[in-house]
Amino acid sequence: MLPSVRLEEALAGALEIEVHRLFPERYRADGTRIARTRPPDRRVA
Repeated sequence: MLPSVRLEEALAGALEIEVHRLFPERYRADGTRIARTRPPDRRVA
């Protein structure tokens, strides 16, 4: 299962923390994403 940027951002927002601090293993030191993610238009059948 691939990470979902949209869900990570929602969770980080709910917890009032920056997403790169909540998931540091998925970001480089400069804040750019390193992990593959689920396409934003993917729908559940």
